[in-house]
Amino acid sequence: MKTRFYVFALLLVFGATLGAGETTIKTTIRNQRFIPDEIRIKAETKVIFQISNEDKVPVEFESSDLNKEKMVLPGKTLEIALKGLKPGIYEFFSDFGPQALRGRIIVE
Repeated sequence: MKTRFYVFALLLVFGATLGAGETTIKTTIRNQRFIPDEIRIKAETKVIFQISNEDKVPVEFESSDLNKEKMVLPGKTLEIALKGLKPGIYEFFSDFGPQALRGRIIVE
């Protein structure tokens, strides 16, 4: 019985360590704009970037700086893992959207 307890305790500690240091950042597509359109994070941080589309049309999320290109369907949320970004500005936009559908991540 004690062995099971120790194994369970180790799994809890190991699982907590794996998820430590990960940050979630979010933006929402609403009225053909990213809200917020500017996000700041610390350099070298593990990040999950969530993009939610509240509009009724699909949006192609694209970023040459992040080397990402994904469709975000209406009513859906896309998650992109970003690891160890260096300081700088990483721009993103919609390839098919208006000029105002732009944003950026500022890594400090």
